[in-house]
Amino acid sequence: MASSAFLTIQILVILVILFQGDALPGSRIINGSPATKYQFPWHVLLSATRPDNTRRNCGGSLIAPNFVLTVASCIETATTIKVDAGIISYYNATETQNATLYRLHDEYDSAKGLNDIAIIRLDKNFTYHDNVRPITLPGKSQVNNTFVYQQTYFSGFGMTNQSSNQMSNTLQYSSNIIISNDFCKKSLDRDNVPLCAVSYESSVCLGDQGGALVANISSSWYQIGLLSHINPNGCYSGSPHTANDLEIIQFTINFHCEKKIENIFFIKTKMASSAFLTIQILVILVILFQGDALPQSRIINGSPAIKNQFPWHVLLSATRPDNTRRNCGGSLIAPNFVLTVASCIETATTIKVDAGIISYYNATETQNATLYRLHDAYDSSKGLNDIAVIKLDKNFTYHDNVRPITLPGKSQVNNTFVYQQTYFSGFGMTNQSSNQMSNTLQYSSNIVISNDFCKKSLDRDNVPLCAVSYESSVCLGDQGGALVANISSSWYQIGLLSHINPNGCSNGSPHVYTKVTDYLGWIAFLTGLNFDY
Repeated sequence: MASSAFLTIQILVILVILFQGDALPGSRIINGSPATKYQFPWHVLLSATRPDNTRRNCGGSLIAPNFVLTVASCIETATTIKVDAGIISYYNATETQNATLYRLHDEYDSAKGLNDIAIIRLDKNFTYHDNVRPITLPGKSQVNNTFVYQQTYFSGFGMTNQSSNQMSNTLQYSSNIIISNDFCKKSLDRDNVPLCAVSYESSVCLGDQGGALVANISSSWYQIGLLSHINPNGCYSGSPHTANDLEIIQFTINFHCEKKIENIFFIKTKMASSAFLTIQILVILVILFQGDALPQSRIINGSPAIKNQFPWHVLLSATRPDNTRRNCGGSLIAPNFVLTVASCIETATTIKVDAGIISYYNATETQNATLYRLHDAYDSSKGLNDIAVIKLDKNFTYHDNVRPITLPGKSQVNNTFVYQQTYFSGFGMTNQSSNQMSNTLQYSSNIVISNDFCKKSLDRDNVPLCAVSYESSVCLGDQGGALVANISSSWYQIGLLSHINPNGCSNGSPHVYTKVTDYLGWIAFLTGLNFDY
């Protein structure tokens, strides 16, 4: 079951390989996850004293032993700047240095928020060790990279509760995804928005400015942005439903490369080069799940599921007229009803259903189908209306490892689910070249992308629901499995895997799902389930 990569609003998809070093679980900042030691060794805490002797705290990033990158708006009037490194507790820095001088960008415009970047030179070098080390800046090869759909992380000590103005005593972090500039421009009603990201669970806030937006690119960590301005509407987590409710936060990074960076502070880093590049990054921080924990994942390159993690997942074994069998996924939606795709069982003579299963050879319970119903308008040649309901001979008994997934109610019928974080589980192929199915249930993390992008990518008109991931991919044998999302702290099935991308199970390939909300009336008629919510 190859893993998946995802995201789009009207553009390309560029998602990232998730961190392969220290674990970075699902996260948030207002609603942030506490960082662990060594997790963000480049993060520094700045304390800038102003002419009136008040202090302002901001974030920054170590880019060389004696140089720090931050935003100009944080330190523009500073008389002194203290820099704490190796810090995950506000009161317990590993090392502290002072600034000898700092340089704001020559074209910094505080009124317009343009070119909001600064470099600080320290009086002494920081000593590198596991908890203090620099972040790499993108090189010249990344100059034209829009970073759209890139998975990113942000860390900071900013406010954890906007109403109380309480700063965090511990370093917090959040997970974010870069989205298209066009979307951000419309959301902010401004033209200068080169890069955006989206989140539904968390938010940066006051005190986080200057912190690094980092991404794992080809298994190495790079800083692609700095937090510049908090959304004027405040530090609220973005709405998981409508684009208009998405929280927008601005990140700005300006790479000064026309004159070599050595001419600015004699710095030698991967940020130095030639040509003047200004990348202004607008970010909408993404809400990751608030429900059951689902660690980072992939499917061809999938993560093994643990017991009770996907209790709705069932494994179908459909015997065909020639006595061959086809295995597919499905989801338990009631004690005696299973949802799957028509393409999996359309010629089945018998269907065995295993539930509570995370090992291919060890199901908690098994039932047989008494009948099944394909959608009346199912068209196998065009892949239309690829959905089926199976009725079992006996009810499954619910317990921690066997329980149904909720289907979205009528209130979700018009929800496109674009940019929704989702998860998928299955026993499909883990290696396309060997045709080897997985012996254990695997899962992947995916993001729903726009139909327009999918139509262009797949060169087909009918794309009800599309999801993508750059770390993993669903594959043959996964069809029929449930695409699930955590919406308002509850799990819902929003799709069923219908068609694998014709280009194969490569990471980054979008795949086609049947959209559950298109068939609520039909499902209700067959099962008696009520979707009046």
